Amino acid sequence: MLACPLACLQEAVRNQIDYYLSVGNLVRDVFLRSKMNGEGWIPCHVVASFNRVRMLTPDLALVIKAMEVGGGD
Repeated sequence: MLACPLACLQEAVRNQIDYYLSVGNLVRDVFLRSKMNGEGWIPCHVVASFNRVRMLTPDLALVIKAMEVGGGD
């Protein structure tokens, strides 16, 4: 079985988090909005704890790195 290269894994994590933070999702996701601070930030450990992110990686540092190297759209 071949492991997904790091860049592929980071992209998958970033895509999942991009979905969570999309307007289309946030308008329905009361839980996620409740975790936002006054400026709209959500702690990394909260996002990293979501099932679909944890299925990709349990590594908080990798989740953070994936977002750091993100496209920044």
